[in-house]
Amino acid sequence: MRSVYQVYEECLGLVQLPDTKAATIFGLLKDVLIRCSLSLGQCRGQAFDGAANMSGVRCGVQALVKKEESRALYIHCLAHSLNLSIQSAAKNCELIRTTMDFLYELLQLIKYSPKRLTLFERIRTDIAMSSEIVPPSLRILCPTRWTVRNTSIYSVLLNYKSLLETLDEVSKGNDEYAAKAKGLMMKMECFDIFFGLKLSYFIFSASERFSSNLQAKDTTIQEATRGANLLVSHCKSVCAESKFDAFYADVLEQCVGLTEEPCLPRYRRRPRRLDDGEHPHNYQVPKDRYRHIYFEVLELVYGEIESRFDQADFRIMQSLENLLLKAANGEVLKPKQSLLAYLEHDIDTEKFAIQLHMITDMIKNAFQNHPIKSVTNVRTIAEGSLEGQTLYLLFYGREKGKGLESLASTTCSSHPDFGMAVLAHSLVHSSWDIIIMRHYTVLFFFFKHGRLLPDEVCNVRLQLLAAQSGGEKLF
Repeated sequence: MRSVYQVYEECLGLVQLPDTKAATIFGLLKDVLIRCSLSLGQCRGQAFDGAANMSGVRCGVQALVKKEESRALYIHCLAHSLNLSIQSAAKNCELIRTTMDFLYELLQLIKYSPKRLTLFERIRTDIAMSSEIVPPSLRILCPTRWTVRNTSIYSVLLNYKSLLETLDEVSKGNDEYAAKAKGLMMKMECFDIFFGLKLSYFIFSASERFSSNLQAKDTTIQEATRGANLLVSHCKSVCAESKFDAFYADVLEQCVGLTEEPCLPRYRRRPRRLDDGEHPHNYQVPKDRYRHIYFEVLELVYGEIESRFDQADFRIMQSLENLLLKAANGEVLKPKQSLLAYLEHDIDTEKFAIQLHMITDMIKNAFQNHPIKSVTNVRTIAEGSLEGQTLYLLFYGREKGKGLESLASTTCSSHPDFGMAVLAHSLVHSSWDIIIMRHYTVLFFFFKHGRLLPDEVCNVRLQLLAAQSGGEKLF
């Protein structure tokens, strides 16, 4: 995206909360906005995590904001939604949950002791010299961000033999950590842990890249939706017998000399008070058990993603982007009533419906030197508006201070030219109306981008600005 389409984030400060109730947080938010001369009526988006006091539909902060400004759409942070999806799926699978607990204890034992870490590094170097392959050192397991745990899991898999020898050496000691090292070594020699590490890495690595894209400042709703659909499609595509057979065979090949052979867990009879007379399912061979775990985890992952990315307010932003993209490709549809209801106080909806037909011509004129066959990203429309020197969204507001949103507002981004105008509106003169704003924006835009206006045009606009602002010096 061009440099003029950048997202500006400003840290307003840190405030100590007397408690974490939604009403308290909302009151402090309003207080900060008032101190910064920011109107809640201009708020069009909210992004919080999924905590009940923030996202509650009745008494949460987002609900309280919506009571005062219904157009402030709430979207649960998408990167956080993905993280919760992976976390929920992992915790609902017993083997993955046990593997993550084991991994945490193992890395705590090795990484947080200089003595044991030095021992591990010496063993790792000796093994690397004999094999001529130097694996990476161990990486700490992130306690909160599940989508970035694959680096830690991968480091353990590559150093599996070194870790076994390190634990064996530590278990020969006389301190309190010897018994713990012995227990961890016995777990590492079980096929369950090795299979759990391989399956965890398989799941987390698929979501890591998507998580990075979601955290980019210029990510659009369309890209987030496409990424979520792609991850769901990937999980569904590997839910096949052939994929599991290949995965299981690869795990068996890599565990040779490191773990024991896979086996079924010992059958345990239910207590009489819990026995309802039904016979529990018994696996015939170990492969059947691991097949069940494999499919269970993948189904949990894509089910959680589909559920958490299906947000009501998210769909309004999706419909806006889809409408603009279809209009840019010559397919102008009637805007949905929910979208018009959301935009009706910000723009002239009648002009909006008419001027959607102009987007196609705007794109063609803007990219004459490099013709575009099909517009697939809403950022192309934003770039086209810049190339064509379009200062507004193609349509103007009907009220004072309206009509200042840019096309990139669908991505939670704001056009800096209009951002500067809004800032000037707040700091220079609070009584400016839309006419003054238009004069100021035109002058500022051409001044910033090094373009010259005819002298008579500049003089006329400067005179109008001076007259309507009460003679104050603006430049």
